[in-house]
Amino acid sequence: MFVTPFSQRIIAGTSASVGWSQIDGLGEPADPGTVTVNVTRADGTVIVTGGATAGTATAERTYALSVAQTAVLDRLTVDWIVSGVTVASTEVDVVAAPWFSNAELRSAQPTVSVAADFPADEVADVRLRVEWLFERVTGQRFVPGYAYRTIRGASGFDLVLPHPQVRRVRSAALYDDPSSSPVETLGAVELAAIPPSESGVITRYSGLWSSRWVKIGYEHGMVAPPPDLKSAAMLYTRHLLTGGSSGVDMRVLAQSAPDGSMVQLASPGRSFYVTGLPEVDEVLRAWTFRDVGIA
Repeated sequence: MFVTPFSQRIIAGTSASVGWSQIDGLGEPADPGTVTVNVTRADGTVIVTGGATAGTATAERTYALSVAQTAVLDRLTVDWIVSGVTVASTEVDVVAAPWFSNAELRSAQPTVSVAADFPADEVADVRLRVEWLFERVTGQRFVPGYAYRTIRGASGFDLVLPHPQVRRVRSAALYDDPSSSPVETLGAVELAAIPPSESGVITRYSGLWSSRWVKIGYEHGMVAPPPDLKSAAMLYTRHLLTGGSSGVDMRVLAQSAPDGSMVQLASPGRSFYVTGLPEVDEVLRAWTFRDVGIA
């Protein structure tokens, strides 16, 4: 199970800017000149063509999306165009909500409570890194998001999707060859009849998934992160914001306790090491989704 990487994450139903920066061969900022954008939904619907960007010289180029353009959960592809040529494409993940607010973080972790020391944009950047890491490790979303996939069909009524916590199926088309026209497209009534599925195995009651390929768009993820995972995410966010320095040499694997015993430290390659914080890694282990199948 996996969550596809993205360049940026924005919240559905809000005005938001998408951005891109040109760099040269050494990784330094470069001036791309006049840049326009095309923005396309996951299902191929184009919502922006030739949009004018803001930004000059080596500054980041940005484009402002309206509330209407971010109204639904989606995966947007933004093509950045110079002189009629697409020089870069970025992926924008449109989700229902962030895992926690800045106020919640500052209340739960007083170490980062001073906004002047930990400004909102820095918190947002680190929160995104933590959300992505936790989703990648566990193989599932903890706030609602969207996926559009081409997957192998099935001979029966059940179809295994790549993600658990499927909330609703928004589109589905069956193909003998995914590069050709569909042999069947499910209508709104039939899509609405497909029930949600915690396991990711969805059931079609009006017919079989009897085709080689299915192109399917669906919303998936929990309503909100479970309390223990949310707490672990805020703890790890604080850890990253404050530099993640424990004062212990990174080569040390164990340390003497005051009573003379040895304390085993979290070590790469051992016991589900992800963050190096045992209490965080244990929560991640507990919420890691195991693959399902149909016999």
